[in-house]
Order: sequence, then structure tokens, then C-alpha cells
Amino acid sequence: QVFSVAGIDAQTSKPGLIASRLIQQMGGLQGCRAFKIAGVRVLIEKYRPDQSFTRSGATQIIRGAVNATTGTAAFDLYKDIYLEPRPSGTDLSAGSVLAHLLKKGIFRAGLKTDCPRCRLEFWTSLDDVRTEATCEYCGHKFNITPYLKDRDWAFRRSGLFGKNDHQEGAIPVVLTLQQLHTTFHSPEMLYTPAISLKPKSAAIQKCETDFVAVVPNFRDGKIDIAIGECKTSDQISDDDVNNLQAVADAFPSERFNVYIIFSKLGSFSSEELARVRQLNNEYRQRVILFTTRELEPYHLYERTAKEFNIARHAVSFKDMANITEQVFFSQA
Repeated sequence: QVFSVAGIDAQTSKPGLIASRLIQQMGGLQGCRAFKIAGVRVLIEKYRPDQSFTRSGATQIIRGAVNATTGTAAFDLYKDIYLEPRPSGTDLSAGSVLAHLLKKGIFRAGLKTDCPRCRLEFWTSLDDVRTEATCEYCGHKFNITPYLKDRDWAFRRSGLFGKNDHQEGAIPVVLTLQQLHTTFHSPEMLYTPAISLKPKSAAIQKCETDFVAVVPNFRDGKIDIAIGECKTSDQISDDDVNNLQAVADAFPSERFNVYIIFSKLGSFSSEELARVRQLNNEYRQRVILFTTRELEPYHLYERTAKEFNIARHAVSFKDMANITEQVFFSQA
């Protein structure tokens, strides 16, 4: 209904439904914190749904590499993240992260077995393990128990992660929404993952936005809206910029303050920065940029404030746009 004021028809898209289901599966936006951990994202990307991995291999990937200079593991950045209750004074461990993801159904356990007839290795879900196993390649039935000696569990991606579609890019979307959710506190923000937009009377092209967040602005009596494009590693394109600019411009300025967020699980290239900076002018700053530096900590600018002379906390989209100008554009 908010978009109808701007002459735009808005409908939930397939990526939006997938992101919503992922949020539900994890127990809400704050339940998606495990995706902040770089090793978790690497583990999901590393293995196709038809590939399996061991517990020790998974925990090693989640833990990440050790810095040869400092001797610290990459996982040290995440040891304070709260996923579920743990003994007081203890840090988060890679093993507990894997256990959490298993509980949430991101991965499932099974066994890898070599068929005694065709000698091909196949995987069987824990739910389907029986004394008499059936080879998925040749159909041979055999007693599996003699083959269980020293057998390790093998894990695979499951549910929404059991496809090769990268969950329609849901991870950067839920991390971006989670950071906004933390900043604004849940009662203040309405949000939805990806929606399809098409013109009714507005001068826009048919397009999508990866999310919408709406919060009241008590200082000027308007409504603050953020629309966004979230990427894993792909470039922010001219089409991304032009489409969201047209959507933002369609809203009546006397009633709405519209901000455009671009978030990425990586860094922005100089070409991307030049592209998105055109959305600002000397009278209006409406571009907000997030990278892993902003998306991984609990507070948006927890790490950024250690690199730049900025406020550690933002309480509005306007604050975020000002910090973006200082961090990404003033340094260019």
C-alpha cells in the first residue's frame, strides 16, 4: 500500500518468499546471526547439495585460516556472537556453530558407503539409514553393518540450501535486514524481503528491490523508506542504480524520505562507487553502503569506527547516509 501512493504495484517475488522462509527457519532475523560468520558462508558455497563433508572438515572451514603474523584465527572475530545459550564466560566455538546449523536444518547428517557390487560411493540420509542399504546407482541391496567400522558421519546441505540456486541471494538480504532490525529495534521497523515492482502511474521500469524497510521519522513527521540491492560478490550494475533511482524518485518528497541501500559480502570497486555516488547531490544524501565490515559485527559501525573517525552508532537512515559519505565517498 505504501508503494501504491507512489503509483507502483508491489508484489512479493520468489526470492522474497525464499528469504522469508529462511528467516522463519532460523527463528527470526536475529536468529540469522550464524550467517555473519565468514566460514559459515564459505562452507555453504564450497559444497554443492550433492557433495558431503565431515564434521572435522566443516569445523576447520568455519574456523578459518590462521593469520601467520598475529597467530589469530579468522574465527576470533566472531567468538562473541550469541547463537544460543552457552556457559557463562565461554566463547563461541566452530563446533557449536555447526551444531547450531544442524539444529536449524541448514545441513543434515548421513553416511557415505561404497557399494560392494558397483564400487561407487553413495550417500544415505540418517533418516533413511537401514540395516539393508540400497545402492542409488545400481540398485544392489546389501547389509550395511559390516561397512560401518570407523565410519564418520557425512553432512550435506539441506532444505533451502539443498539447491544450486544460492537461495536466490537470500543471505546478504537477511544480514542487511538483521542489521537494520538491530539498529531500529523491532517495533519501530516494518520490512519485507524482495518484492517485484511494476508501474501503475509511476515512471519506472518493471524491476525488483531486494528488500524494503519502513520506519517513522519523528523529527520531520515523514516516513523513512529504504529500498535496496544486495549482492554476494556480483557488481552493482547501471541497471540496479537506474531502477532504484526511478523507484525512489516516484515517492512524493513531502511525505517520504527515500534511501537507497547497496550491500555486498565483499568490497565495492571504484567503478561501483562512482556509479552509486550519482544518486547523491549537494542537497541530498540518500545512498547507504554496507560491506562485510558493516554486516558482520553486532552493531553496524563497530568495526568501521576503528578505521574512520565516525560515530560508532547510527539511529536513522540519515545517519547511515552521512556515514556512507564520510567512509566511502570522502576518501575517494
